[in-house]
Parts: sequence; C-alpha cells; structure tokens
Amino acid sequence: MSYRIVFYRTPRGDSPSEMFLDGHNDKVRAKFKKLLQILKEHGPNLNRPYSDYKRDCEERGS
Repeated sequence: MSYRIVFYRTPRGDSPSEMFLDGHNDKVRAKFKKLLQILKEHGPNLNRPYSDYKRDCEERGS
C-alpha cells in the first residue's frame, strides 16, 4: 500500500515544507526524497530509526 504525503499550505498557498526543501542543495534534497519515499511506503507503520513516539514537552522537562 502506498500512502499520500500532503504538505501543509498556508492560507496564501505557500508550503513551508517545500520552501525548506527548496532551500537545500541537491544532495540534501535527494536524501529527503528517499526518506519521503520510505514514509509513503510504510505510512503509520514506519519503525525506528525513521520514526519514534512523540513525547510531550512537559514530560521531557523542556
């Protein structure tokens, strides 16, 4: 099964995630592309080292 990745868009239509990726060189963008492909393939079943449980900020003491 393949999952769909949707980047957030501001009310003006800007995509901060895409702008972030566009601001990097080809090598970094290629690495992100590979990681996004892994995310598309595994979705919520993605395991470590690619994902981890989100901890509450208060739990970490931050």
